[in-house]
Amino acid sequence: EFQILTPPYFIGYLNGMSSLINSGVSYDCDNAKSLGVRVQVPEDGRWRNVCPKGEFMWREESSINTTLENLDLLLTGGRLTPVSRATVREAYEQAKPGEELQAAQQAVVMTAEFNTLGASIPRPGVRPPTSHGGGAQKRPYKAVVMLFLAGGADT
Repeated sequence: EFQILTPPYFIGYLNGMSSLINSGVSYDCDNAKSLGVRVQVPEDGRWRNVCPKGEFMWREESSINTTLENLDLLLTGGRLTPVSRATVREAYEQAKPGEELQAAQQAVVMTAEFNTLGASIPRPGVRPPTSHGGGAQKRPYKAVVMLFLAGGADT
């Protein structure tokens, strides 16, 4: 069931979300893949690209705590786990001045809580390392290796 979300598609999704957060709904405004439509207007007998066409209007609150609580509520329905919340706070605090909100938004859209529905149930603590019981056994095996060369090599 989950095979339709392949790594290239998910990376494209994250790039699109990042572009949406940084440039708004626009076309070719940040020299990256963008979300939106291309709009041109005539000006002095030439066509000029209009950029950006839309942007997020929600702004930061007076304190970092209120800002992060509202981001959690707006983007995940209040479902951020303490670990994710700490990650978002760290992204906010380590961002360049003036880019804190965008950094926090990007951190939120990469969380499991943003990308899934329902309550996440994280397990507390760190997963213990698995033990293999004394070492690996050497035995012959066969493997199938598939190379997916995406396009261009049809001949």
